[in-house]
Order: sequence, then structure tokens, then C-alpha cells
Amino acid sequence: MATALLVIDCQFFFNFELQKPLPNILKLITAFKESKTPTVTAFTQHGHSEDELSGKIPNQIVRRWGPANSIAIGSAAWKFLPEIEAAKHDAVLVSPKNSYDAFINTDLEEILRDRGVEKVVISGCLTDFCCETTAKTSKKQHEEGIHGFEKLCGETKTTQEVLKRLQEEGKLFTFE
Repeated sequence: MATALLVIDCQFFFNFELQKPLPNILKLITAFKESKTPTVTAFTQHGHSEDELSGKIPNQIVRRWGPANSIAIGSAAWKFLPEIEAAKHDAVLVSPKNSYDAFINTDLEEILRDRGVEKVVISGCLTDFCCETTAKTSKKQHEEGIHGFEKLCGETKTTQEVLKRLQEEGKLFTFE
């Protein structure tokens, strides 16, 4: 069985919010790449279709934030940050997500199931929105889930705590 690292929404739109957590996100990506045990690294991108932005298809996030403050799929704001773009080699890209939860309207569950994932580590942008919402679904669907957050309540782990726990469980071979 594999362990998955889910990297949520590390896009230009969220550049300001990513400045502090980005080094830890990259550390997790590197640890998963260097693992000798089965791992999966999957990246999400938040974005909305033209129909969602124009109101032809209702979307709660576009209604809340408005079309001007929402991310258009394919726009410059939708692209990954350069550090993430460089780090996502050999990773799986989840179909674009249009809600806070990376499991809704995407192929994430299928990706995890098809790769035999038993544990999910979640890292990324907007811990109080997208990461937390996705973590709740992950915990419900993957009881073994642990989450690489630093800002959330509950079973919140720092990057070093997550890496140490994975190492102790034999899920990753080494990291500094």
C-alpha cells in the first residue's frame, strides 16, 4: 500500500499566502521523491470554467468571491508557482477542482484508489479552506490520513513531525 502526498493549490493566484509554507511543501515533495517505499505525489489546481465565471453554471465559490476574484482555468493566476512546476516531475495532476474540497468534481479518489493509497499527507495553500476541507474528506475516506499543516486545530503536524512519523512507520526511507 502507498502513501500519498497531496499538494493543494500552489498557484500564482496564492503566491502571497504561499511564501511562508513553500519551503516546507518543497521539503515534503523531496522526501516523497526520495522514498524507497510506494508513494504518490498528486497536485491540485483550483480554477473555474468560463461558464462558472459567467454564472451560466452556478458555483458557490464564484458567488462568494465574485468572478473578478476567482481563478480562470488556464489563466496566468491558475499556473503553478515556478518552484512547484519544477518539483512536480513524475507527479500526478488531479483534474481541476472548483470547490474547497479536492475530492469534489475531480478524479482524486480514483487516483488514490487505483494506486493503492492507504495514507494521505496533505500540504499546500489555504489551510483554513482547501486543505482543511480536503483533510476532512480524506480522514473520512482514508482513516489513516495524517495532515501536513501548521495552522489547523486538531491533529495538526508540522512538516518535521509528519516526516518523522512517516520515517518511524517505515513509509519513507530518509530525510533531514
